[in-house]
Amino acid sequence: MGWNPRPCKDLEGTWSSENKREASCRCFPQASHSSVVFNMVHKLYPGQYYIVSLVNNQYLGVCGDTSPTCPPPPPAPVVVLSPEYKGTKFTVEAGNFGDYTFTIRAEYANTLGLGERVFALTNEPAEDWVIHYRESMEAYTIERAFSPRTWTVPPEEPGFDRQVLLNTLIFQPSDQGPRYLPSQLFKFVPVNKE
Repeated sequence: MGWNPRPCKDLEGTWSSENKREASCRCFPQASHSSVVFNMVHKLYPGQYYIVSLVNNQYLGVCGDTSPTCPPPPPAPVVVLSPEYKGTKFTVEAGNFGDYTFTIRAEYANTLGLGERVFALTNEPAEDWVIHYRESMEAYTIERAFSPRTWTVPPEEPGFDRQVLLNTLIFQPSDQGPRYLPSQLFKFVPVNKE
């Protein structure tokens, strides 16, 4: 049974996360000791974090929580904040589906995907997210559990907060390890280390 990678339709020469997962299961059935140790060092642990986009190192927040340009309608969008605003404190807790699944809660609401966008809602259960450290990029991706969709920062629009979208995870294979789009990469900064 052979593996036939399908290029992603969004960018020629890239693969979606669905193809990547298929490849990793077939090509790398055993982890080496060094990769296990490395993953343990960079594994995300439950706690309070600021989430920072690699695009211009801007904090994420919840509309109305830390951004006066966006009133908090229910549901409240998760957005990329203007540089002058400090991010929302997000609480990361263990998820229901294994070591790399987590729930992410804003200060007062659970995060979940509705359609192709990320929101924070107070009266809805938290969604499970798969958070992986991407060694070649020194940052994390936040993927929807059981879906090839990942948190994605949209292009900048002057005067507007940018709501985090759910798009297909895209990466480009390279000799130094997979290269991911900066718009799909995030850093988790512990609140107690600010």
